[in-house]
Amino acid sequence: MAIQYYLSIKFSNIFIPIGLGILFTIISFIGSGIIPYLWFFLPWSYAGKTMSATHITLSLSSTILMFIIAAIITVFITNKGIKFIKNKDIF
Repeated sequence: MAIQYYLSIKFSNIFIPIGLGILFTIISFIGSGIIPYLWFFLPWSYAGKTMSATHITLSLSSTILMFIIAAIITVFITNKGIKFIKNKDIF
């Protein structure tokens, strides 16, 4: 969500962030199908992976790792967005 929000702030056209989100979702599902543990680093595949029938086989450590990586990405992108907004607004 943080990456999509940052993209929507960065571009004035709404179709660019939506198109990039769809593209990254397709890439993440294909990439995670080819390389088994690549989905940890592709946050667009988290929802599909947790809703799939194979989520039963996920161990607790992999689930915790998924949440840690998502939290790190969210904090990083949110800080980048805050810096972008501070530089863009006039105060």
